[in-house]
This record gives sequence, C-alpha cells and structure tokens, in this order.
Amino acid sequence: MSKLSLSYTAEDSKATIAINNPNLIIGTTDVVITVTSESGAKKTYTIKVTREQDPNYKASSDARLSEITLSSGALSPIFDSDKTDYIVYVPYETATITVGGKAKDAKAQNVTEKSFNLIEGENKVTISGIAEDGSKKEYSLHIIRMPEYIGKVPDISIGENIEKVSIAGEIIIKGNPEVGQTLTIASTLQSEAAVDYEWYADSKLVGTGNVYNVSKEDADKVITVKAKGTGTYEGEVVSKGVKAIESDAQIIKIKSNEGVNYIVVIVLFLVALAIGFMTGFGTKRRNIAD
Repeated sequence: MSKLSLSYTAEDSKATIAINNPNLIIGTTDVVITVTSESGAKKTYTIKVTREQDPNYKASSDARLSEITLSSGALSPIFDSDKTDYIVYVPYETATITVGGKAKDAKAQNVTEKSFNLIEGENKVTISGIAEDGSKKEYSLHIIRMPEYIGKVPDISIGENIEKVSIAGEIIIKGNPEVGQTLTIASTLQSEAAVDYEWYADSKLVGTGNVYNVSKEDADKVITVKAKGTGTYEGEVVSKGVKAIESDAQIIKIKSNEGVNYIVVIVLFLVALAIGFMTGFGTKRRNIAD
C-alpha cells in the first residue's frame, strides 16, 4: 500500500474538510485532516501511519556520485563515477571553495554543499556518497590554490601524496618522412592524459610539440617521438622509428649539379689541350721556316 484509503464525514453538514494524504514512505507518515466550521473555527486530526518495508526488499548499495560540483575551478581528470581521486587548480584570489555532489542512485543521499577555506598550496577535501543501505564511497580532491602573482611566474609544488596515473597506449608517427615534409602523431593514449611530445633524430632532441618538419640535417637518421606524462600523469611512451630520406627532386638536383661540374672540368681540359696543341704547332712552323 502506497496511500491510505480514507472515508470521512463532518458532524456538521455546513463544515468543510481538507485532507493532506501524501504517499506513504517506509516508516511513519502523518496524514492530516482539517475540519473548518461555518464560523471559521478549525479542528485538526492527525493519523500516524506506519509502513513496514517489504521483507524481501534489498536496499541498494550504490554509493557512487553522478557529479561533483565546485564553486571554482574544474576537476582533472574529467569526472567519472568510478574514479575517486582528482586535482583542482584555483587562482590565489580564491580563498574559499564550495563543494557538493549528486548521487547516481535516486535512493542514495546527495552530498550537501559545504564551503572550505583554502591555504596557498595543496588543500585535501574528501566527500562521500552514501547509498540507501548506508554504504559509502569516498572521493578525494586535491585543491591547489596557486601562489600570488607578483610579476614573476612562481614555481608550483604539488603534494607528494597525490596519486599519479601512468600513461598507457601507443603513439605512431604519421606522414612522409622526406626532407621538407611534416610529420604528425596518431595516439591511443588516454583521451584525458596530459602529455608533452619530444622529437628525436638518432636519439638527439630536435623538436617538441604535436608536429615536426623534417630538415636536411635529419636525412638518413631515424626519427622517433616520445610522449611524457605531465601534471597528474607520469611515464613515457616512445614511437617506432622512421628513417628520414631526401626527396627524389633533391637527389636529381644533386646529381644534376654534379653533372654540371663534370662538364665544366671536361670543357676546361679540352680547352687546355687545344691551347697546348696550338702553341706546339706554332713553334714547329717557326723552326721549319728557320
């Protein structure tokens, strides 16, 4: 039974009756009947109804939250009901933060919003989801209040107890590894992972970022790219190497230039022979004339 069935009649036919008959909850529910006489006088009757739980009913143990609310900043990584450790960065000007949460299960308890004073640096806040059966699930927030800016970018030290996440997956170099061409990265790392990319030619650092332009100095060297976790992510992932090559146009140009050099040498040689021959021929004629 979810609602009390009532039958009622006022003693005075001129009186009116109002009733508050809500749905019955597990436990005690008050059903209130108010009788108002013709003169306006009122009399209230309260019926306390106790509803017992179904003996076969099993309360939910789902204590997960569907979201965590913040008055400032944003969670990192992006919120997931099954992830329980997060970091939040707020500016120095944010001296307090309000944190709350919404239960994933409609029968669980929402997290009542609460405000916390923040010190500069790391502030640890724990909130708990509470299931229908009383089970709890804790979520830890590491709230970092940034140092005051006084004209110089400050060093930021993150608490040693923050749980780091190792990057996992694969990175692949995409594109034509010819001199003058641009290489990019295809990645299967976690979509939310914070990483920096470093490009290497035969183990020598030659660039950073998501793209790399192959230079003449890279020719015949093996190009690799390394992903390095940053922030709450750690670890390294290195791609397979690709060999940088000179383009066909450049090879043809080099060969053409070499050919021109050979032609010049041959022409000069022939000119020298002709001059020598003419000189010798002139000398011989003078000797005959004499």
